[in-house]
Amino acid sequence: MPLIQCPDCGKEVSDNAPACPNCGKPFSTVKIEEKKALVTRREGGKYEAWGFFLIVIGIFCFFGKGIYVPIGFILGLVGFIVFLIGRFK
Repeated sequence: MPLIQCPDCGKEVSDNAPACPNCGKPFSTVKIEEKKALVTRREGGKYEAWGFFLIVIGIFCFFGKGIYVPIGFILGLVGFIVFLIGRFK
């Protein structure tokens, strides 16, 4: 329970006090730490985009003919793995 200084009278007051006991000046009920908005930034957006791109290319190749079928399957599988890595990063 740290002590803060009253902006009006300069006396030390508990940071949990709703007002200064000396001069009666009310304090803000919201602490400075609570005012700061928590910004969460995900870093996996690029991986998700590349994974989605590989999945789409893999689907087109998978429904092709000949050698493109296994390539499409591999691209789709790799794209799915990359997408999942980006989702949970």
